[in-house]
Amino acid sequence: LSAIWLPGEVREIRAFAPDESIVFGYFDSGESSAKAVQTLIDTHVVYVTLNACKSSVMARCSNKLKRAGRKAVATSDKDIASSTLLLVDLDPKRPSGISASKEEMQAAHTLAKKIIAEVGAPLIFGMSGNGFHLI
Repeated sequence: LSAIWLPGEVREIRAFAPDESIVFGYFDSGESSAKAVQTLIDTHVVYVTLNACKSSVMARCSNKLKRAGRKAVATSDKDIASSTLLLVDLDPKRPSGISASKEEMQAAHTLAKKIIAEVGAPLIFGMSGNGFHLI
């Protein structure tokens, strides 16, 4: 998280459990959010907003996680303070529910290397499951 989270920035953490329940919270440090999600890593799919949120959203749930009710408000475009990071998602075109083949993964990796050669090294480079992410 330290690669994308600058001191004082606010981000939403949202975690989805296998039973489809959701917990969320807003955090003003990567350290406090990391501590909060420690117990969820093995059981939940955890997401963090890529760009910083406006500090006013901290009023929804400040530096802790809570269960999201049916009417819980999620972060929307209007809650983002500014867009400073861009996610490039390189996945092959294929029908939903079908994993990328070895050849498709190689093609996505080759494309990622071409992009890096053209624009420079990303902050984060990683496999996304069916392709690659550049941030």
